[in-house]
Amino acid sequence: MRQTVWTMPAPGKAEKVFGKHPTQRPVALGERCLLASTPVGDMVLLDRI
Repeated sequence: MRQTVWTMPAPGKAEKVFGKHPTQRPVALGERCLLASTPVGDMVLLDRI
């Protein structure tokens, strides 16, 4: 049986600055992935292209 670990809404209008994209994910998902995969205090460089 599949179980959802993270529940979050679809990206809001404010996150869709460059239009709707079929694979667009919420900003919160990226933040959670970074927090889960990097030690506290690490520097993370982000390129928001």
